[in-house]
Amino acid sequence: MSTELEDVVNGLGKHFKRLGIEFLIVGARARDIISQEAGLPLSPRRTADVDFGLFVDSWEILDSMRNQFKQDPDIKLNNDPKNKVRYYYKETPFDLVPFGGVAKEGKVSWAPFYDSIMTIIGFEEALANARIIRIGNIDIKVVTPEMLVALKMVAWNENSSRQKDAQDIHYIISNYEQIDRDAYICVLDNHLDILEYFDHDSELASTALIGIRIAKFTGQEHVALIKKVLENSERKEKLARDMITLIGTAEDQKEEQNIKILDALLYGLSYPI
Repeated sequence: MSTELEDVVNGLGKHFKRLGIEFLIVGARARDIISQEAGLPLSPRRTADVDFGLFVDSWEILDSMRNQFKQDPDIKLNNDPKNKVRYYYKETPFDLVPFGGVAKEGKVSWAPFYDSIMTIIGFEEALANARIIRIGNIDIKVVTPEMLVALKMVAWNENSSRQKDAQDIHYIISNYEQIDRDAYICVLDNHLDILEYFDHDSELASTALIGIRIAKFTGQEHVALIKKVLENSERKEKLARDMITLIGTAEDQKEEQNIKILDALLYGLSYPI
């Protein structure tokens, strides 16, 4: 892991620990941690910030956290009223996404005008099923690759101009057999019918396995939201186009393959467990 990431995690972790806040790393930095753990080249879509999900019972806890931050010379608060989640640790931007007791109906909105709204469906389940990875001198929770796909689906659906979410979905799915080197064995041992359904295409079968695991890890509301996106042909086609990241193949061929991948994900989400 980069020394910069270790610095941020250790610098912020002491504040979270002091307030008893459970947290995990999500977003593109989690993608990079997952790829490094698997020995993969980093995604060509680089990121400078670190995204943290914070499980908190009340806004008062977040107010206490901000007060602590004000006393820390390494932390700068964001003065942009339109961005409620952005802070800076030294020169590194980081975002804090609260969930838990501060959420209502799967969303959080910020005082005083409650005009900034973010969907946080799936964050509690992501925390409950997170991987423990050593960063610096602390163990930290990092979202699993399957739940990262699920959270990115929600983020893209909420703002489909964010092509980066679609590209991260593509990165995890296209590298999943290397991220989880037991995925193919799991399909052979437990879901041979899926492999046969996809004419022994291991990538599509492994993508269906991602869907199965998402359905197992997260709640019905989250699964229903993702299925709603994938069952809408226009939304699915736009997502497939947004997933296109690499040069070398005609875009129509890439889109067609991405649609197959998304259909496989939907198949897994609907698979009887």
